[in-house]
Amino acid sequence: MILVVCEHDGSKLKKNALELLGAALRLEEGVTALVMGKGAENVATEAARYAAQVLIASDAKLEPYTAKLHAHAIADLAGQAEASLVLIAGSRGGREVAPRVAVRLDAPYLEDAIALEGVEGGLRIRHYAFLARVTETLERARPSWSPRSNRTRRRWRNPGLKLGKSSRSNSSCRTAA
Repeated sequence: MILVVCEHDGSKLKKNALELLGAALRLEEGVTALVMGKGAENVATEAARYAAQVLIASDAKLEPYTAKLHAHAIADLAGQAEASLVLIAGSRGGREVAPRVAVRLDAPYLEDAIALEGVEGGLRIRHYAFLARVTETLERARPSWSPRSNRTRRRWRNPGLKLGKSSRSNSSCRTAA
């Protein structure tokens, strides 16, 4: 199942959400849309046109927006739904949240993807590299490129957000390696 995090303005889905939903549909796997925040109920019907399932996260604790809180919620929902791939737009908010989600899920992270195609046994991903001067094509069973940084151990505190059947209260996470 592919989880698509859909950005919206409270009344309709943003263009980047529609692009992500289209890319997910072309992979011919089950697509689940996640609509979060204020006005999520208003855009859920629009998301349902493209996704087999729509998850709505409109808890009052999600306001005001913080990257840490949203990343926690997205990671918990992705884990519960057993998502094989999580697509997040490369917007300002997406660039802030996506690496945090990858760390919480202990999953690979690939940014600046511009094309996504299903191939036998995996994915073919084209993305920008070297300050968007070059495009690189990767073909893998799973995206396996992630930024390398110093490995540190951190303790993440559960901010008290209750979504679905979340059972994590404290978990030990590593930076993406």
